Amino acid sequence: MGSTILDSFSGTGMTGVAAQFLDHPDQAFVKSVEEECRLLGGSSPKWGARNTVLFDLGPFATFLTRCYNSQLPASAFEESARSLIAASEASLDWVYKTEDGCGAQSRMNYAVWSDAFFCDCGTELTLWHVVTEKDKSLVLESLASCPKCKADLSKRTLQKATNTFADDFIGVKVTQNKQLLLLIEHEASCRTQKKMPSASDVDLIARIQRQPITAYCPTQSMMFKDGDWGDMHRSGYHFGVSHAHHFWTRRNLLVLSDLFERASASRYSHEMRFVCTSFAVKTGTRMHNIGLKGGRINLAGQAYNTLQLTSLTAERNLFTLARGKIDDLKCVFELPKRLDSVCISTCSGTNLVGVPDSSIDYIFVDPPFGNNIIYSELSFLYECWLKVFTNQAHEAIVSSAQEKKLSDYQALMLAFRSCTES
Repeated sequence: MGSTILDSFSGTGMTGVAAQFLDHPDQAFVKSVEEECRLLGGSSPKWGARNTVLFDLGPFATFLTRCYNSQLPASAFEESARSLIAASEASLDWVYKTEDGCGAQSRMNYAVWSDAFFCDCGTELTLWHVVTEKDKSLVLESLASCPKCKADLSKRTLQKATNTFADDFIGVKVTQNKQLLLLIEHEASCRTQKKMPSASDVDLIARIQRQPITAYCPTQSMMFKDGDWGDMHRSGYHFGVSHAHHFWTRRNLLVLSDLFERASASRYSHEMRFVCTSFAVKTGTRMHNIGLKGGRINLAGQAYNTLQLTSLTAERNLFTLARGKIDDLKCVFELPKRLDSVCISTCSGTNLVGVPDSSIDYIFVDPPFGNNIIYSELSFLYECWLKVFTNQAHEAIVSSAQEKKLSDYQALMLAFRSCTES
């Protein structure tokens, strides 16, 4: 007990959370661990408080570390988060309105968008279409042949349709892959229903496109570069996607900018922005992948460890997502925390600033994975909202975009040597 643990690649800070948990462990967990130790012939662990020193190069990582180890009471977190979301929704709930079959207003849960293509005959189409089942429910099915010329369709050979628009954020015309609205799920008369988009839905999107966004939103060029902006850039699905805001629909940019502005002004600004980041990218962007099984929609979210813009994507109601995340995250704040038991720093593991020699009792670390995970690129969209960015010079990866070879990665991994000196 009382030992000091170092994690110099701390990521989201789970080492700190685990150390806090050891001070108040769940008795079922204690029993299972001690039984496993007995079966393996080892001695029982010593339960009790540990201190942690948590370093990470990425500011988004240390932001998460700070939030997961927050001492804010769960009741204050929940009250503040619900109040923030309610205030934003009162102002912007109109962006998620649609009409049911009787012309009454209802709330959109999500909208399905699909890339558009051209058949060789010149017909613009999508590779999925909406089909009405016998029970009158709507499902998505793949389109095997062109409805006009009946030619077989293959995504590999079809030409993608494009859309050129004036980007008011950066003041230039931008051409990107075109997407068409296929389907909307909404709540009508206390029932979840699906519908095809109507003229009023198209009008609403046009209204949103004209709506000025006065709060901050991320308009940085991707990785602060032009053209092929990083290892995760793909010329196909990233065609015309040159700036951070291109990863969101205008509707969700409008809502996110308002939520983040309110979160930043909150008394608990870190924890409220924590809520916003929990859905802003993984389920709030155009990267939200959809899975189909028998035509039924599975809201899969962002493809793991990629920045892939999929051909079939869901645009979610962010207020619904936000309320769901409150329930998901509340347990973080229910875990008892000790004052001053966690030290967090945003810096390179090659230089453990402020950690005296011989002050660490135990090292628990999960090091970077070469070229498998490009941390700074995966964090970039989050960091755009937080307005602080990873210093890539010290990022321990193999990267063609950063011109880092295996030998560079090996040199940066010497960070472990400084760990053993602490």
